[in-house]
Amino acid sequence: MGELSSIRRGASPRPIQDPKWFDNNSDIGWLRISDVTEQNGKIFNLEQKLSEKGQEKTLVLHTPHLILSIAATVGKPVINYVPIGVHDGFIAFLNLNTDINFLFQWLEYFQNKWQALGQSGSQVNINSELVRKQKISIPRFKEEQTQIGNFFKQLDETIALHKRKLAKLFILKSAFLTSIFCTRNIQIHTQNPISWEQRKLGDIAKITIGEFVIQTKQDDSYPYPVFNGGSSNTGFYNEFNNEGNKILISARGANAGFINIIKTRYWAGNSCYSIDLLNKNLFDIDYVYYEMKRTQSKFTDYKQSANIPSVSKNNVENLVIKVPNINEQTQIGNLFKQLDETIALHKRKQRKYQQIKQVFLSKMFTFNNYTKY
Repeated sequence: MGELSSIRRGASPRPIQDPKWFDNNSDIGWLRISDVTEQNGKIFNLEQKLSEKGQEKTLVLHTPHLILSIAATVGKPVINYVPIGVHDGFIAFLNLNTDINFLFQWLEYFQNKWQALGQSGSQVNINSELVRKQKISIPRFKEEQTQIGNFFKQLDETIALHKRKLAKLFILKSAFLTSIFCTRNIQIHTQNPISWEQRKLGDIAKITIGEFVIQTKQDDSYPYPVFNGGSSNTGFYNEFNNEGNKILISARGANAGFINIIKTRYWAGNSCYSIDLLNKNLFDIDYVYYEMKRTQSKFTDYKQSANIPSVSKNNVENLVIKVPNINEQTQIGNLFKQLDETIALHKRKQRKYQQIKQVFLSKMFTFNNYTKY
């Protein structure tokens, strides 16, 4: 790799905590490992700024460059799109004579392999010389490098788009939860026909605990999911002991108090409470689920301090929830259900594009018809 670029290590002013190295009015950002992980290697903004004195003590890059972390999160590639000062936990590729996006993607592909090559200690580190000596195969023609780099860049932008959409949806959902269920916006037990009621869960639902089924009797080919004390099903069984449209609460274990909803038939284990609404004409399952999910922390606070954390049936029965009329419940339940479905859609798309990228990275960078450096 040393034949493709002049490789130089960054530098850090010392002591790094001294405020004289920093100036919020500066245009030169200070690149740290935390910025790399938060922005996934594409640096468009930096919170901390270097003063003129700080800039004198580091390597300043005014234009986009390829950078590689050599400490902490070892082998993570970075491209800066804003002027930066480079911390001594990074090296910079100067005067690069190959396509920057192509090499960025190759370094992403190679990231986990630095662990085996690095210097062991309290944490693995790599150095400039190790990177210079690392061999790499690249296409003979710059145009092919650019095409490959742009292809992966577009994939990264698509993944980032779904990530941003997910973040906005989570913020929107949180805002709706706060706005709709905020006590000051709700009239409780007034003469107003649109006022809300407060009801104990045990008064409006039947709460049961399931029956243990041994893991060896479960198989992925069976149709009915098995729920126990976890946040998801533990396997599948050829029988069911509950119809769908019920709310589940993990009764014990590390995830005690976790609330879930299932619409299909399932098997409830002996570490799982099943909540079945008694009058479905008065209470909407989706509304009750979201109202309970919003206050899930109450159940985690109830965890009994024993060797195995647990939530008692009494705690579940005495949970107080706020309920409007059935029409309003249905509207609220549908709103959050649609939000969750949209969130799940973008999660699937993001995961799909990430898988596509990994497949292409593996195939693209194992070809032998590239020029080796």
